Amino acid sequence: MIKTLPNNLRNAEIVLWYDKLQSICPETHEIDTYTLHIKYTPKDLLLEIISFRKYLEEWKHFEAYSETIFQKIEDKIIEIIDPVDLEIRLIDNSEGIQFQVVSL
Repeated sequence: MIKTLPNNLRNAEIVLWYDKLQSICPETHEIDTYTLHIKYTPKDLLLEIISFRKYLEEWKHFEAYSETIFQKIEDKIIEIIDPVDLEIRLIDNSEGIQFQVVSL
């Protein structure tokens, strides 16, 4: 469960990055590793970082393509805090090539 905090900041932009995101590749069943960058402008709520990190750590138990992970993380953030603006970058570091999925 991702917790939230009240937004007591004015005109703030929140930037988070997490370089330990992992999942299991549905094709090879190998561990895929990702770097996740999130930038958002909050409305009334902020993501509570420790619970959000625990949510991200759970992905290591699931088979998922990077596009699925990206969409589910984006949907979860919108559902929980409904930010004014949200930009997400998911960088796949697994295959020796950086593949990015970027929200618009």
